[in-house]
Amino acid sequence: IEALRGAMAAAVSAAFQHSLVLTEAGEVYSFGYGYFGQLGHGDTLNLHTPKRVAALQGVRAISISAGGAHSLVAEAGGGAYSFGFGVHGVLGRGSQENIMTPKRIEALRSIRAVAVSAGYDTSFMISSDGQAFSCGYGATCQLGHASGTRDNQAIPQRVALPLGVRVVARVYESQPFQSQWGQADVFDRRGPKAATASRQYSHGCGGWR
Repeated sequence: IEALRGAMAAAVSAAFQHSLVLTEAGEVYSFGYGYFGQLGHGDTLNLHTPKRVAALQGVRAISISAGGAHSLVAEAGGGAYSFGFGVHGVLGRGSQENIMTPKRIEALRSIRAVAVSAGYDTSFMISSDGQAFSCGYGATCQLGHASGTRDNQAIPQRVALPLGVRVVARVYESQPFQSQWGQADVFDRRGPKAATASRQYSHGCGGWR
């Protein structure tokens, strides 16, 4: 891809109609269908070539995920960002409003997000202490909340994992990631860190429900 010549790609995430690219420097590029603002450039234009998301300048991203019509980013400082189509509360901001540029998910400020996964109309975030949080469409219980509710969730809620289970996340870091709690089962490009659980569980959000 000529528009990315000179940039070292570290990860890509391709959804049904748009794509994200993460570089080694922690920059995020997007291209494809932009009608709902999922490209993060402050407009609804489609892009045929990758363009850096200017609103994330100064933020070193470590995880990206393109969903049905929304996008998620986790950055090295622990923040989780969302943008695009806000239906069902998938952006985690307490409403169904569309967001045209990346905005930090305020409800997650108390945790350190290390990875994100965007489904068709769901969003999942993983914290450095191995917990998972989810929001969005919940009619088929895919959010995994303890209440077993089928309600949509516009604010991320903790996923009810089995007792003793921590989520293993795979993220990109140009430097080895160190959890401030010292317990996160997190991978960087140099290989896995020590896992504290006897079993490992993987997580991902499919493109369609």
